[in-house]
Amino acid sequence: MLDQIIEYVNYKEEFIFPTMPLKDRLLQPMPGDPIDWGNAYGEYPYPILEEGPVPTKIHGRIAETFYYGYATKFLCCVTLGNAFLGVLHKKTSPHIYCSISGGPFVGILQINLIYSGENRYVPFWNWKKGGAQANNAYHFNLMRPIWLLK
Repeated sequence: MLDQIIEYVNYKEEFIFPTMPLKDRLLQPMPGDPIDWGNAYGEYPYPILEEGPVPTKIHGRIAETFYYGYATKFLCCVTLGNAFLGVLHKKTSPHIYCSISGGPFVGILQINLIYSGENRYVPFWNWKKGGAQANNAYHFNLMRPIWLLK
């Protein structure tokens, strides 16, 4: 049973941001969360289901949040992609962001995403101490809620 979602963790696991209360978090898609494309699989630009005895879903991922008037829109990669998870320190509170290598990307309104009732571990990476340099990345997995495209 999922009781908490960790939004971000640094390489020493000393800089951890837990989520808002779980009941609220499961109403709020966040950068890095996976997306199940539902009935859109196979429609451009969404991926087709992978062949096999049980078709495998290729999840997408939320990259960033934008606000259009009163509507919230997400920029989403159609595959999980290689995702850098970072944090910007602001005076009021930290801002967690996800930078994804991959594509294509699509814009989806928040009202078109609902919590699927499922969660999965998704891979992320970030820089170790010393910042951007060769062979200085660490990789980690975080449990995230899966959002379903209506």
